[in-house]
Amino acid sequence: MSYRAWVVEEIQGEVVTSLQDVAHQAVTAGNVLIKTEYSAVNYKDYLATQTHGGVIRQFPMTPGIDVSGVIIESTVAELVPGELVVVTGFDLGTNHPGGWAEYVQVPASWVIALHENFSTREAMIVGTAGFTAAQAITKLENHGMTAAQQPRILVTGATGGVGTIAVALLHAAGYENVTAALRKEEYRLQLEVLGATRVITATELTAHAAKLLQKQTFDFVIDTVGGDILAAVLPQVQANGAVAALGNAGGVSLNTNVLPFILRGINLLGVDSVLATHAERLLIWRRLAAPTWRVALQSLIVDEVAFAALPTVLAQFKQGTHVGRSIIKL
Repeated sequence: MSYRAWVVEEIQGEVVTSLQDVAHQAVTAGNVLIKTEYSAVNYKDYLATQTHGGVIRQFPMTPGIDVSGVIIESTVAELVPGELVVVTGFDLGTNHPGGWAEYVQVPASWVIALHENFSTREAMIVGTAGFTAAQAITKLENHGMTAAQQPRILVTGATGGVGTIAVALLHAAGYENVTAALRKEEYRLQLEVLGATRVITATELTAHAAKLLQKQTFDFVIDTVGGDILAAVLPQVQANGAVAALGNAGGVSLNTNVLPFILRGINLLGVDSVLATHAERLLIWRRLAAPTWRVALQSLIVDEVAFAALPTVLAQFKQGTHVGRSIIKL
């Protein structure tokens, strides 16, 4: 018996992606077999299909760091056939066959059972992007951010998957002073609809990047870009403020200085969704399934594509035209 899966292979030094028939493997102890209903396309997934993308550790591999579906077979008592579940992070789609397949076998410890009435489609609208955005908001709230004080919040890379969801979740949680930074002016209105109260360009954000300290403009920041954008933001953070860093689309290097840290006491917080603990995952997914944030999902820019049409989404990433969240229906 076989099933369809997108597979990346390295052929003569080049990474090639193709839709293939893959043989079923027997479900081993401690694992569950999931029939995929939805997967997604994240920036990390796009990198997995690129030569020198730096994501795939061994070839051939099926990408897809997100998957939701129904359990078909289980070897553990706490997860039963017929149960709707979601899996994000860990080695899924990088070192373990991922969600771009009709069936996925994973360790039971990776699996989160969906809350009542939370659909597999909604779970993929959230996916790694939404989970990471929710992590960042929660981490900043643990460092003093509260809607009651209406702090000045910045979201960089606001037209990407994480950025759009972060803006929507902040708005739904009652934050009314959210600045969204973008590169493409044509998406300004969409960000305002999601809840951004101010929209600026990346050029505005980096206008005075040479200054070691700048006007204290933002109390809290969700940075999805990294690189020069993150470096430009740090000198603009209010004393004792905090920045949640969670992306590297703008580069992995950080050319900054220590003055914002030693003269203003700002906090730079790393956000890692891949190795989040099971307890943290339960907490975040419970919060995402609650009415306040669940409603926010309805306002998101979601592109639902057929399984066979996945290359069209990859092309959007390559051309720099991708916006919002892309999910794959199987």
